[in-house]
Parts: sequence; C-alpha cells; structure tokens
Amino acid sequence: MAKVAGRKIKVYAGTGPSAVAVAGGRSDSISINNESTDVTDKSSAGWRELLDDASVRSVDITASGLIDGPGLIGQALGATTALLGQYEVRIEGIGTASGQFHFSSYEIEAAHDGAGEYSMTLASSGPITWVVTP
Repeated sequence: MAKVAGRKIKVYAGTGPSAVAVAGGRSDSISINNESTDVTDKSSAGWRELLDDASVRSVDITASGLIDGPGLIGQALGATTALLGQYEVRIEGIGTASGQFHFSSYEIEAAHDGAGEYSMTLASSGPITWVVTP
C-alpha cells in the first residue's frame, strides 16, 4: 500500500464537488469503532467469546488548525439550528468516507502572541460510506 502524507487527508463540510475544506486544518484524526458484543458464559471454559458482528459502529473525526473565518463557529453554535450535517474525509489517492455527522464540540485557543486555533469533534450518525479512489 502507498504511504500517505498527512496533508493529503482532509475533512470537508458537505459532499462532492461543492464540499468545502474545514478551515485551516493542520491535524485530522479519524477513529472507527466496531464495538464488540461479549457473549461469554459458563460454557466458554474461561475464554472470552465475542459475536462476529459489531453491536455499535461509529466514526469520530477530530480536526484542529487555524481559525479561518466564521464558518465553523456558526456551525458549532447551531446558526442553522441543526447540528447534523454531511461531512467527508478525503484521503488523496486512497478513498473518501462520507456521511452524516453531529457537530459535537468546538474549542478555540488563542494565545496573545500566536495564531487563533480551533479543535473540533464530529460524531457519526447513521451509516458511513467508503468509496475507494480509482
């Protein structure tokens, strides 16, 4: 598999050609959860047994970077009264994960002698699709 530079992994608000890169991103993290279901009982001879199916599947995205306009603050404050929206994570040359996410948190940090920075968390709501880049 080809190696990927961090700058080639980007979070976008919206989907497709009209999607907009999340402002001034410097660091993005994607966490995929396939929570297991423990079905261990007395007949398991002391060994843990798990169902071959996830009980809860989720994707969490965290991003941080430089504040670049009012867009993310407006989304975080619910300017549209809806905190669920479509987002994509594009990994250049690998693929795109997209779906509906809840805008869970937004934090601003601004030292008096530095650039204004943000960090945000998105939590998936419903299925996430994965499309491999041809």
